Amino acid sequence: MLKPFFDAFGGSATAATILVAGIGLAGVLGGALASYLTSHQTAYVNAITTERMKWVNTLRTNIAQVVALMFAVKSFDGDDDYPRDAFIKDLREANVLANTVTLQLNPRSLVDRNIILILFAIQECGTAVAWRESLDAMANALGEHAQWLLKMEWERVKVEARSPLGKWRHRKSYQRIVDEYEQFARRGNGLPQARHLTRHARLPEYLRS
Repeated sequence: MLKPFFDAFGGSATAATILVAGIGLAGVLGGALASYLTSHQTAYVNAITTERMKWVNTLRTNIAQVVALMFAVKSFDGDDDYPRDAFIKDLREANVLANTVTLQLNPRSLVDRNIILILFAIQECGTAVAWRESLDAMANALGEHAQWLLKMEWERVKVEARSPLGKWRHRKSYQRIVDEYEQFARRGNGLPQARHLTRHARLPEYLRS
């Protein structure tokens, strides 16, 4: 089968040399391509992981600020230590931050949807008769559910940064946290009922129940 090939290149010795050289060149090129693809994939994963960590840190800061402002607003009684102007300023800032956090979340995720629902409830606490008690409960609920979200996201960062074997192990860990959260959410744990909110008609479709 190889005789025509050998004859074309001046005999078997010359053809064999060319063949070996070709195989070696293919090996070098294949190795270079594999190295490039691995390097490119590593750079991509590192970029995604870095951006996710930035997002998680920003989300944590924004949620912490919402909770802090809610507890500050709850203490308002009109005295000189916390004047009405400062109260209104804090309330507006809390609403802006609540809207910012809502835009940072993924409505297709259960924990994200629950946090969005809590944020809607927080924004209408001022219309409740016992608004201080309502605000206190919603601020606590926000903190609890946000802890689950941040724990999940940290596991996702670890999944993205690991080798294939490590990814498999951390995916199992991530799924376990998701399952535990679903059990936590089914028990209520401070979640408001969407149908009881004054703004129910204005809620996104995915929050109405």
